[in-house]
Amino acid sequence: MNRTGIRIPLASLTIALTLVTGSGAIADVCAPPKLINSLPMEKVQGSDLMTVAAVIDGNSEKLIVDIGAMPTQLWNAQATKLDIPIREGRSTGRFHFDFGGRFSADIGRVQKFTLGSMENGGFHIQVFADPDVPQPAYDGVLGTDMMQRYDIDLDFAHQQLNYFTPEQCKGGGIYWKPKSIAGQEMVTYSGLLELGLA
Repeated sequence: MNRTGIRIPLASLTIALTLVTGSGAIADVCAPPKLINSLPMEKVQGSDLMTVAAVIDGNSEKLIVDIGAMPTQLWNAQATKLDIPIREGRSTGRFHFDFGGRFSADIGRVQKFTLGSMENGGFHIQVFADPDVPQPAYDGVLGTDMMQRYDIDLDFAHQQLNYFTPEQCKGGGIYWKPKSIAGQEMVTYSGLLELGLA
């Protein structure tokens, strides 16, 4: 079966997730990356959008996977449902536009955030106005701030979001052994990931 995935090192962004299980330093600098977390992605019906499940303060939530510069966020209705106190974060520099162009400076403190085998808590999450649809198919956004310390494999063929330890050797993260490969450097510019095409 052909793979149609994207592997993106995101070492220049910020994050707040840590592993539940401890992991030692990689002994060999050319050791292949290790798979440390794998999440099933579910396609939103009638679209190309993918969601993953996260447990926020004990409640299962669907978050759309976003590899732009968006922070992880919840809709206002979900934050209210979870009894997450909401306050303005403008004084802390926590204000953003969402992918619909809506502005928000609201933040809420999450006590416990679990994403597969990864868990953290005690951090602020961006809170945005509810989407302008009757029943949104997801509760918020999983942003790149939850991906920074890892190499991310978006395996669309198998609908998996995989977290790997950072690649130690160029090409060392190609674990699916394709017949031929091509590499393209991705860089950040003004907070956005850019892929140059010739």
